[in-house]
Amino acid sequence: MAILRVLEQRDVSVSDEIDGFLTTRTDLKALTDYLDLALTVTDARELFAARPESSQGLGP
Repeated sequence: MAILRVLEQRDVSVSDEIDGFLTTRTDLKALTDYLDLALTVTDARELFAARPESSQGLGP
């Protein structure tokens, strides 16, 4: 998945919980938004700051 690859290349660590959350998404608009954010975040949890409705149930 491109989002995880971008984060990996930028040395942004991703928890198993966030990895699992991202790899089960099917909404292309949300995935595109996450990919755009992956280019600039310094912490993977920041991906969800702009889309709190998408991360319900996702821990910090």
